[in-house]
Amino acid sequence: MRRERPPKLTRTAFLRGLRALAENDSHLSRVLDTLETPPMWSRPPGFATVVYVILEQQVSLASAKEVLGLTKRPTASELEAIGERWRPWRAVAARILWHAYLCKREGSGPRAM
Repeated sequence: MRRERPPKLTRTAFLRGLRALAENDSHLSRVLDTLETPPMWSRPPGFATVVYVILEQQVSLASAKEVLGLTKRPTASELEAIGERWRPWRAVAARILWHAYLCKREGSGPRAM
């Protein structure tokens, strides 16, 4: 059985996702209020992109820990619960977390969220 590819994330859908997440998650809303809209990143398909995505997921997890105020790494079931709250905008939520990480690393955002 071949899996169908998800639709490409358009600018309109991205902005709709940002609004939905900001309305339903106070932590992500605070990031968006503080750092504004994340850019629309895109990468060409290929192995290098897969490697970057894997690394970004690790960074997003570290950023999520800070943004969400977690004191320890969440368990698999806790991560599942967090991700479920963000459905169907989990990819957009990950971009918000990545944006928070980059802004902190580059010094373009507040030191503490």
